[in-house]
Amino acid sequence: MPTAILLLAAGASRRFGPQNKLLAQVEGRPLLRHAADAARAVPAEIYLAVVSDPAVEVLLPDFRKVLVAPGQPQSESLKAGIAVAEAMNAARVLVVLADMPRVTSALIADVVARGAAEPAAATDGSRITPPACLPAKIFAQIQTLTEDQGAGALLRQLPQTQLVVTGAAILIDIDTMADLSALVPQS
Repeated sequence: MPTAILLLAAGASRRFGPQNKLLAQVEGRPLLRHAADAARAVPAEIYLAVVSDPAVEVLLPDFRKVLVAPGQPQSESLKAGIAVAEAMNAARVLVVLADMPRVTSALIADVVARGAAEPAAATDGSRITPPACLPAKIFAQIQTLTEDQGAGALLRQLPQTQLVVTGAAILIDIDTMADLSALVPQS
């Protein structure tokens, strides 16, 4: 059964300002392309992206798009992507957030490997976050999520054996203009 990589790129960017944060330039590329390129570098049979903004959609020609209405909570984006992956008989879904520009393909691959049978996620030792691998056996549980919680509650319950440890700088996500300004350039 195939592995699906699911890029969540449908956020409203409310805290960022008038511009969609995923379109902001980071080191010569739109913010979302950093996570998208890392995800595409990991072998998988299915590449999906949940989007709500046509300007974001056009920047992801290498992903099959799952469209959601603008302003939907993160749980709705996740559920929409999981539903499409399930319809495509995915054995697992690796969730990547488009606003995490430092996530690497190596980290994504490690999380996929750890999540072969049980859910897995990344951690910096203080928080547990995507990339996260969700096996098909919990897809029904994912469909019961509400609001902006995503799969956070589920991920916080994971045993240490299902966590891939990485540095906090790798797991940075961009929510505000200040986050973007504080981003240390890659060398």
